[in-house]
Amino acid sequence: IFSIVNGVMLRSTVDHSNGEVAEIYTARQQADRDFRQFSHQEYEALRAPSEVFDDVAAVTFALVGVGRDNALHRSFSFMVSENYYSIFGAIPAAGRFFSAEECRPNAEIPVAVASWNLWQRYGGKNEFIGSTLRVNDRLLTIIGVTPKGFSNGNALIAAEIWLPFGIFSTVANTYSDNVAVTDLNHPKNYTLNLVSSYPTAYYGH
Repeated sequence: IFSIVNGVMLRSTVDHSNGEVAEIYTARQQADRDFRQFSHQEYEALRAPSEVFDDVAAVTFALVGVGRDNALHRSFSFMVSENYYSIFGAIPAAGRFFSAEECRPNAEIPVAVASWNLWQRYGGKNEFIGSTLRVNDRLLTIIGVTPKGFSNGNALIAAEIWLPFGIFSTVANTYSDNVAVTDLNHPKNYTLNLVSSYPTAYYGH
């Protein structure tokens, strides 16, 4: 399942036609399209100020159960860095997006951003912000809603629920007890897909 999602869905997330946003890949020297994802440490290194990128954001996915009480349904979620939405110029339809503290690995701040469609399913009312939804076995407070139709540039799939990197371990623990898989700070946890924006002055060089 992960191979299908990673290869078809996550690697097709960026609309290259605007000439400002691009996906970043890493590969061994002389490798022929043998790509791998990035660790969080690599992401932070690439995000450091440079003349190449204006900003670099990260995203990965998880299959989760979403709902209230015991009425959960299986859904795709995207786990993102706090700057992910700004890369695409997205503005919340309601509430706000994640803070840097909420996206710090192992922060364990129980918040989530809902998709527009999920918001409408629960009535589309303002009081949805601040309410809680159960994601797997944990209650998360809804702090915002993505704009209508926002699917991070992907025409094939849109997440119902968005999660911060700060609760990565909680979600990953559902599927594995391997620290190399569940700890986002582990240097060999290659799980992140990166997107970037280019400085105007750099573009076209």
